[in-house]
This record gives sequence, C-alpha cells and structure tokens, in this order.
Amino acid sequence: MSKQHDKPWYKRTTLHAVALYVILIVAMEAVMLALSEWAGLSEDVSWWLRHAQPWVVIVLSLIFIVIYGRSWQKHYRRPTDLLSDYLQNSPTIHFELRRENDNFRVHWVSKNAEKLLGYSIDEIKASNWWFNHLHPADRNAVVKKAIRGVEEPEFLYEYRFQHADGHYIWIRDQIRQDDDSGKRIKGSWLNISTEFNSPADSPNTEISQHFMIGQAELDNERRVSHIDKHFEKIIGLSNDEVKGTRLEDILTPVHSQKSAAFEPGETFAVVGRRKDFTRFKAQLIVKQCDKTDRLIACLADLSHIEQQYHQLVQEAYHDETTGLPNLRNLHESFNELINSLPDDRLAALVTININQFYQLTKRYGGLVGAQALQRIARRLKEALPFGSKLYSAGNDEFIVLINNITEYIDVQVISDKLLSVFEQKLVINQDAQFHLTCSAGASIYPLDGYDSEQLVTQSRAAMLAARHGHASNAVIFQQDVEQPSHTQLQLAEDIQSALQKQQLEMFYQPILDDQRRVVAAEALLRWHHPEFGLLSAGEFLRHAEHGNALTEIGFWVLSSVCNQLAQWQDDNSPIKRVSINLSTSQLSSQLSSEFARQLADNPELKGGLAIEVSEGALNEADEAINGTIQQLSQLGIAVIIDDFGTGFSSLNYLADYPIDTVKIDRSLVRSLTDNERTQRIVAAMIKIAKEAGVEVIAEGIENERQLELILQLGCQKWQGHLIHPAKPVGELINLD
Repeated sequence: MSKQHDKPWYKRTTLHAVALYVILIVAMEAVMLALSEWAGLSEDVSWWLRHAQPWVVIVLSLIFIVIYGRSWQKHYRRPTDLLSDYLQNSPTIHFELRRENDNFRVHWVSKNAEKLLGYSIDEIKASNWWFNHLHPADRNAVVKKAIRGVEEPEFLYEYRFQHADGHYIWIRDQIRQDDDSGKRIKGSWLNISTEFNSPADSPNTEISQHFMIGQAELDNERRVSHIDKHFEKIIGLSNDEVKGTRLEDILTPVHSQKSAAFEPGETFAVVGRRKDFTRFKAQLIVKQCDKTDRLIACLADLSHIEQQYHQLVQEAYHDETTGLPNLRNLHESFNELINSLPDDRLAALVTININQFYQLTKRYGGLVGAQALQRIARRLKEALPFGSKLYSAGNDEFIVLINNITEYIDVQVISDKLLSVFEQKLVINQDAQFHLTCSAGASIYPLDGYDSEQLVTQSRAAMLAARHGHASNAVIFQQDVEQPSHTQLQLAEDIQSALQKQQLEMFYQPILDDQRRVVAAEALLRWHHPEFGLLSAGEFLRHAEHGNALTEIGFWVLSSVCNQLAQWQDDNSPIKRVSINLSTSQLSSQLSSEFARQLADNPELKGGLAIEVSEGALNEADEAINGTIQQLSQLGIAVIIDDFGTGFSSLNYLADYPIDTVKIDRSLVRSLTDNERTQRIVAAMIKIAKEAGVEVIAEGIENERQLELILQLGCQKWQGHLIHPAKPVGELINLD
C-alpha cells in the first residue's frame, strides 16, 4: 500500500486539490455576481458577464484538469522513470528471448547493454549475435548448457563473451521461463570478470602464471612496515593503505585460531575481500628472520586454483549435456549408500538405454538429440521414488540408483514406473516429434554382487539381453541373464578404438562364372585383434551397434572398397563389381549420402558397387530402411539379397524391392548333393529369379559335386572355398 493511502483522509493530496478547485469556482462565482449586481455596470456589460459565467467555469475546469492531469502523470511516471534510471545504471543487463522457428532471438534488451557490452540494441537483436560472440573454447559446452537452460524453469551458467572492443569478459547468464507456451524466456547478463584472477580471454593459461606469492615485512610490534606489489595485488590495497596495520585486520583465517595473532612458523588458510568487493583465498606463512624479531609474511594466492578445482570437479563428476551426475559420481555415491544401508534393506541399479537414439541424431541432428536427452532426464527424475538418484552413463544411457527397498518385486514396480515415461510422445519442435523406446536391465545389491562397478556391468548386461531379445521397455534382472564372457566384454570395449589403431582390414572373396573366370568379388571385413587374433565381422560387429563405431566402420569399409575398386579398374582387373555387406542399422540416409559422395568423387565407380542385405534384415525393415534401399538403387548401386531362400517371404522381396541379385544360401547348397527335394527347390528359385530379371549367385561351394549340380540347375555364378576363400588383396590368386 502506498504512503498516500496511509495518511488520514483529511490530509490526502487528492482531497486538497478538489477542495482548492471548489474554492476557486465559488470565489469566481462570487466575484462575477458582485460585479454584475453591485458594481454599477451597464446593462450590456452585466448581460455579458452573466452569459460568460458558464464558459469561464468550463475554461477554468479545463485548465485545472490539465494541470492536475500533468501532476498525476508525473506522479505515476516517477516509478517508471526510476526503474528506467536503475536499468540504465545497473550492472545487470536484462533481456527477453522470443522463439523463432527452432531458435531463440533477443526480442528486448535493457539499454545499459550498449554501455556494458559495447554493442548497439540493433546489433544485439540480430540473428546469431549471441552465438557468434561466444568464446571459441566455450562455444560447444555453452550451447549444450543453453539447451538445458531453455528446458528448465530457471537456469544459471557462466561463460566468456566477446566485448565490442574485442576482449573477452566473463558473463553470468541467468534465464527463467514464465511463459507456459515456451516461446518467451526472460533472463539477465552480469559481468563477473572481476571475480576471476585469470585473464578473461586466456583459455589455456598455465596455472603457474596465476599462482602469485606476495611478501610483507612486519616490525617489532608485528605491524606491516612494507608489502611488495604481489601482496598489493592479492589483497587489493596499496602499501600506504596497509602500512602500520596488523595482518589480522586485513586477513581473516578460515578456521578459528587458538591465538588472536598469526604465529610464526605456522601455515594459515585465509580469506579476504578487496575494495572492489571481489573475494580471494590465500595461504599465509609467517616466518622469523634469523634470530631477530623481524618477521616476514608470505601470502600465496589460491583463488585461481580454487576456481579451477571447482570447475574440474564439476566437469569430472557431471554430464555436460544433461547436467546429471556421471558414473564416477555414481560409484562414490553407491559406496556411501552401502555404508549406511540397513542389513534388512536392498539397493538396485537400473540401466536404461534408448533404442533408437543413434538413428534419431542422424535424422534430426545433435541439438535435437541433446534436447531429447534433457527431456527424458527430466521425466525420469520426476518419476524417481524418494531417496533414489538418476545418473548419466554417457550418450543415450542412464542409470538409476534405487535404495532402501525391502523386496525384490519393488525393483520391478519402480522400473515399470520409470519406463512408463517413454510412453509419452516427445515434442522438441514442429518438425521433431517422435516416440522413443528403451531397453533396461537391473542388478540388486547384495544378491548380484557387492561392488558398484560389478553391479553396473551386470545391469548393463541385463539391458543388452533385453535389447537383443527385442523386448522394448522390458527389464531383465541379472539373475535371469547369462553373464557375458570376458571375450565379449573385451571386444565390446576394444571395438571403439579398432579404427584408430588401424587393426581393421578388408578381405575379398572372388565370384566366378561357369567357366571359372573371376567376374566380381565380395568384400569381407576382418579385425586383427591383438589378443584374440583374426576375427570375422560376425564375431565383433554386434559389439559396435550401441555407439558411433558401427557407422564409422561402415564409412571406412566403403572408402576402402572404393579405393580398391578404382585400383582394379586402373589395372584392368577382371573384377568389375564389389559388394559390401550391410546391417539394417547401417541403412540410413547418411549412408546413401556417403555413397553419393563417393560416386561424385569417382564417377568411374558407377555400376561397380553393390550392397548385400540379408533376407532376415529385410523382414525387419521399416519405412526409413526401405527408402534408403530405394535411394541406393537410384544411385546405381546394385542390391543383393544374401542368404536367399531361408525366410518365409523370399519371393515377395523380388517384387517389393529393386533387387538385382540374389545369393542362394550356403545351407541349401550344402544339402544339394544328398537331398533331391532341395535340388528341386533351388531349381525353382533360380527359374523364378531369372524370370523376374534377377541374377543368381550360389555361395558356399566347397566341392566339385556341388559346383556341378548348381551349374546344372541353371546358376552360372558362384563363390566358395573350392577355388578361393576370402583373402587380403595381396594374397588373392591370379585373377586373369
């Protein structure tokens, strides 16, 4: 309530103004009446005065209204003017963001931004102004944090930003959402450069450059007689300002001391505040010089080291994208939990992995993927029971630590509630709306182990078992899951770095015609593992499905095959076409783009590349995979169905897909020699394929009898160990 309303009614300004107006009108009426009646004026003048009286009242009323209105306007504008003056002189810049398509843009900013940042209001409102002036070393991390910020009701983060003069300053950015539609965000920027001792534009400065040690000389009464320039810089005071004062008046010990003075020979942790209100933390050592009473005080500034320590701890124990504590944090929290867990209570770890996250990021991009992770993290936190905690295991994986449960079934109930968050559709923007599924596995302490690392491994193995069992949103507890072998765990770990260590190599198996002439080849991937020796693709590629390794390996294979095919073309080799095996998870628009790029760089390769997709993979294909196969076919890439004849819908594929070639599965070839029914089946398959205009290749020919039968049945192309197993390029037999 305003002060005016606190006054007695008879002291209010409004009442005084009205009373003054009434008095003036009454006085005016009395004067005009006196003039017209008793002043002895002529009849015409009196008549004029009587008829002018209403107009005089109106004019006076208008004058009063104007004066009174301007007075009240000034009265009510005063808070606005005060606020404007405050914003103009405030060290804090206030702003409002508005959503434009998928991005946010500065819609309004307080005028003090021109003075504090050096940019005009129009420059600040321009597109990408904020992003373009972030410090290059901070840009990636800040963008991820900004994405988190727009997803949370209130968020605060700090970063370096380029001033219009060219130097960098530290900004504390606080944003908050007060609009349910999510289209408007309010926030503030504050220059906090003075809180840092390090140069604002120095991203990789050595700690030693900021480890400052100052020295002070004390007299016999332990008062400061002189301080050097480093001591001055640390405490923010000059030598003249501190001369004659005690150290206790300048520095405050962090811990209470037994003595009121800083005793010689001891080390003290101290804090202080400079004149500019910035804080510092330091270490003080007071020493006695020789055997005299003269004392020397050494002050080591720890502020920068302290800041770096907190920053490193934050980065080491939290995930950058979601802000959640990470696995390192989990292990420490788990150990603390176990120490306080009652003997009659259980704890559990639930690993949750998003099934389609890799495909999601390839389709919509990394920023949408990061936003999806943040939305899921928020939903999972809201679904957590009291006392439980959510952790990020990196990329698309989360781990929930559930404590203080009494029964085994409690884990299932809590897990079902956690997984239910995936039932709701994720809406990132107008173009990115989708449903996600997950696979989850759990391990229980102490039933499945006593060590946090072991329990994490077990819950992850249970999650992988759920995924491989094609049971989305299902939890398989560790007791029901066979432990992965040491070899499997080792391969899953090592495959991530196999490319960088140059351990992969392409082998080739020739494809021959009915005259035993080489006409094509199948490219087969091999891994020279340092511990397990030479491994085929089937032995290790499944371990690369849950990260970026599978795509990176696929691109490497394509590049290697293209280079080798180009070399064979230059050498006039009989190998005119090379086929590459692909899984459904590799069939993406990104893959077709890479094929298109390779063909654009090497046009002579057109017609010489083929992809092999298993019949089982086509049975699981979705619309996106079908589209990728169509795109590859339009690029001139031949499409081959591998293992043809092993599924239930083999003939349907010839009509549904742009198939160029089918490969008769080796299991059918193997039984040709002793099963007449198999011979009739294979003969029918070859006849139907040829009538559909599709080429046929028999794979797995291991003896002369098999070759003789397959040729008699009408198949003119084949491959197998009879002539040539898969070998490195340097070990292939003469192909002429």
